[in-house]
Amino acid sequence: MTIYYPVSYAPPQFEIAAGTPASGYVLKAYTAGTSTAILMYTDYLGGTSAASITLNASGYPAVSGNVVIPHLAENFKLALYATQAAADANTGAVWSIDNIRIAINASLVVTDLDAGASGTAGTIDIFPPTAANGKISI
Repeated sequence: MTIYYPVSYAPPQFEIAAGTPASGYVLKAYTAGTSTAILMYTDYLGGTSAASITLNASGYPAVSGNVVIPHLAENFKLALYATQAAADANTGAVWSIDNIRIAINASLVVTDLDAGASGTAGTIDIFPPTAANGKISI
């Protein structure tokens, strides 16, 4: 299963040079270091994909009227375009930022975790930030 990581941990808001929201502008993602467009997703499981995302009147990425945080599964380049036509043609970006690393959150939410094999118990070790403080084994 592919995990998609947020481009930020709060909805990003984009402005144009005048300091006003980039209303109607279009956000697009590419594989880092290339001009190969990649899909963005609205959540970590890849529920809804988009080749580009239009910014709402306040400059936030929105899909079907809902503000979203774009999610990606690889290092990426982001580009902002004034129109959908420019984004589709991959020309005239207002700005682009390349070689952005995905931010992997250190916390993990787990519903079920299996350790070991059928009939054989396993061990889970949890280490604190300082190794001298030992560990917890479950």
